[in-house]
Amino acid sequence: MQSVQLKASLLGPNRAIILRTLGPAYFYFLVAGTVTVMLGPLLPQLIQHWQIQDAQAGTLFTADFIGQLCGAWIAARGLRASLIYGSILSAAGCIALTWLGFGAAHIALFCLGVGLGTGLTAGNIIAGTTLPAVRTRLLAFLNVAWGLGAIACPLLINLTSAGGIRRFLFVIAALLVAASLFSIALPRTSLTAEDSEALSPPDQRVQPQSGGSPCLRSR
Repeated sequence: MQSVQLKASLLGPNRAIILRTLGPAYFYFLVAGTVTVMLGPLLPQLIQHWQIQDAQAGTLFTADFIGQLCGAWIAARGLRASLIYGSILSAAGCIALTWLGFGAAHIALFCLGVGLGTGLTAGNIIAGTTLPAVRTRLLAFLNVAWGLGAIACPLLINLTSAGGIRRFLFVIAALLVAASLFSIALPRTSLTAEDSEALSPPDQRVQPQSGGSPCLRSR
């Protein structure tokens, strides 16, 4: 019953508050899902482009992973800024990949990973702390957005296959820049207590007490 009430609350008039507050974060996660998994579907084309062996290609994933690890560590220093600058850094990494050789591509992938780790960590914290009363549902929607982006990655590669790797990377870079611009609309502070109370389920709202504490009344 509580789940039904919560769903109705999120889809009611207060939906505008959630979209205005967290919409940019959801769009970023949609794009970030594609960027996170793109190395896998792109790997055959990258091997052919750089004329490398399969064993050498594994170092690309290592550079990306180390970058994400470093990015996650610095994300909490400024959540809104982390989402904005993380998107820009990932976009720069994608553009750099279009003209760098195999060796220098590790630096670009590291920068791309730092941007991803920073943005993804900041987005999770923003969604988890903006409206604590509905944290679980908002984080679930965030994961759905990331998953949709990951699923769309091979489809986007096929759509841009006529232009090769470069067209795909330029499209991804453009989407990341758009995500950074949308992230500027994120509020600098969390919603007020009144907004959070309005969005919380009815049975979780604090009811005013009268006649002293429950312990005193029981006596």
